[in-house]
Amino acid sequence: MAVDAPFDAWKADKTTLLLHKTGPFLLSQDRFFTTQEVEAKTIFELGIWDGGSTAFWFEYFQPDKLVAVDFLDREDSPTFRDYVTRKQAGERLKTYWRTDQSDRGRLAAIASAEFNCPLDLVIDDASHELHATRASFETLFPLLRSGGIYMIEDWMWETRACFREADNPWAEREGLVEFVRDFVLEIAKGSIRQLTVLPGFAAVERS
Repeated sequence: MAVDAPFDAWKADKTTLLLHKTGPFLLSQDRFFTTQEVEAKTIFELGIWDGGSTAFWFEYFQPDKLVAVDFLDREDSPTFRDYVTRKQAGERLKTYWRTDQSDRGRLAAIASAEFNCPLDLVIDDASHELHATRASFETLFPLLRSGGIYMIEDWMWETRACFREADNPWAEREGLVEFVRDFVLEIAKGSIRQLTVLPGFAAVERS
């Protein structure tokens, strides 16, 4: 895996699983998981891309099962398949392509088929678009155990000026700032035990 590599590095290097996250971002996640003493044996990840993050979290948590989904119309890369084979993880590490994170029925069906116990951790690094992110949250958050974590990455992208320029394809998309802000109200209602908000991610702990 490569950290801080060019975004298109995967096109030139077919032997590397690209993890497109900065070092400081990963360190902030590590500090959070370490401080909170998070043990994640059942993980649902939204967003695969090249498979680098999926392999990273599999290595980091050593879960009993990690299931990852992505809307892209493709299959696992040969490099990712080699990784799964090398780890003898065919039953513990599953991917579902052509799966839109806004498809509530599809997400619920996958969770039901793959997990026979509550989820410990959900990581959303998928569309970063309001309605799709909300659909995933409303589907998967209730499947977390008490104390389980739902992490939403890159929640504050809409505050960056470059995304609001007229020629940027993201300019008309609805962001996640208001969605994350609404979690504060959910704490008062009792469904959320703790909310951790950092520039790179928001982590919601289920009551």
